[in-house]
Amino acid sequence: MSKLAAFFASDKGHMTTGVLAILATTSATLVPYLPNTLFLDKTKEFLQLFSDGFPVPVPHEMIEKVNQVKSDLKLEQDISSRIPAESSFTVFGFDIIHIGTAKFRTGAIIGIPANYNYKSSITPADKRNIVVGQKSVHWTTAEGIALESSLLLSDSAQKYAIAREMCKANTQHVALQTFVNMASCYACYYVAYKFNRRANMFARPFQLRATLYTLLGGIIFTTWMFIKDFTTYRWEEDADEAAAGISEEYAKGALEFYSKILQRNLAMRSLLGDEGPKLYTSLGNDRETFRTKHVPFVTLRDRAARRCESFKKPEEPAPVKDS
Repeated sequence: MSKLAAFFASDKGHMTTGVLAILATTSATLVPYLPNTLFLDKTKEFLQLFSDGFPVPVPHEMIEKVNQVKSDLKLEQDISSRIPAESSFTVFGFDIIHIGTAKFRTGAIIGIPANYNYKSSITPADKRNIVVGQKSVHWTTAEGIALESSLLLSDSAQKYAIAREMCKANTQHVALQTFVNMASCYACYYVAYKFNRRANMFARPFQLRATLYTLLGGIIFTTWMFIKDFTTYRWEEDADEAAAGISEEYAKGALEFYSKILQRNLAMRSLLGDEGPKLYTSLGNDRETFRTKHVPFVTLRDRAARRCESFKKPEEPAPVKDS
């Protein structure tokens, strides 16, 4: 038995393992909690888009649009107050996001991409600031034209996107992820501890214990991934249904929003060269391995198309009853 294995088999080693388990559990618990609660402003600053060393402000017109979406969603007063439109910020990149949660008093903040401020076209100055894969974009190519078109969203698409993020912010995702992280770490240590005691594993070869820890860690990690991905998937579906179900305008906005995301991803797939196919599929979905972290964009677009068709169908006249 090596000195390290002998140390962890001793009483002092058991105490050290317990301390390390406490530190690991605490760290895993705080990772999803702090950035979305107590350090919300720090998270906002980290994700903020800057220009010449200053944060890019959100135009007043966009603030009014956020307030309009809050009104259309008919959020409860306390929930609405925890997603202040005035705290919205310009996020780096092309994806709208939210940080925090409206379920906590610390609230949530919407991060709005700079391209939501574009009108009918992108100005030459803005084009110079857009870089893909550390390279400037050739805007006259087919991929460049497609990318520019994908970044121009109508008011309906923008309002749907904002509503979707508000619905996602109005979930218990922070609390659940915090609990799952804590429970996973604790379960890993507790099960290993109990198994070591009952099976007298410290009297057995270290290789056997290492195999046990690997199997146990793999099972718990797989369970953690399943819970995280499953809940994220469901919350995204629910947010899509709630946002697109506000009105026909929002339903049409959802169709445009996901169509433009797929168009953007396909353009990026070409512009990024060899890296493109590693990030995006030939349909425009994010490339994923064995996990399904999010609802595929193609699925959301097709669902939005069916929803729009349902709005177009005229209501069938009620059958006339014979007198």
